[in-house]
Amino acid sequence: MSSSQLPGASSTEVPMLAKRVLIVEDETVFARAVQKRLQREGYSSEVCGDLAAARHHFRSLSPDLVLLDMRLPDGSGLEFLSEIKSDPGATTVVLVMSAYGEVDDAVSAMKRGATDYLKKPVDLEELLISVRKVLDRGELEQ
Repeated sequence: MSSSQLPGASSTEVPMLAKRVLIVEDETVFARAVQKRLQREGYSSEVCGDLAAARHHFRSLSPDLVLLDMRLPDGSGLEFLSEIKSDPGATTVVLVMSAYGEVDDAVSAMKRGATDYLKKPVDLEELLISVRKVLDRGELEQ
């Protein structure tokens, strides 16, 4: 049990301190749907539609989790993943999403430090389960 949980609190309950999630996704409708679903569960979230905005928000937000699209208008999500993971003290967990679902992309993402890889279209409930799982795993590792 992490020191941030009260005795008796289960990992399926809304987090006591809202976990910060950065959603890097250029499909606006999908990104807003994900954001609304996460916020209903008590997560704090920001949406960025490109890498430039993601880099800016990453520095200011210090997210616990990044939901990262692989293909963005101004570059590859793999580049941003490498940047996130280049800091030896980095604790941010990265969940990579792609509509293309190519095995090579998944392997590259995992080698660069992604915690999981999801193929779009992603069901919002499945996404929420993955978010909980990776954030719980991140707390255990800390």
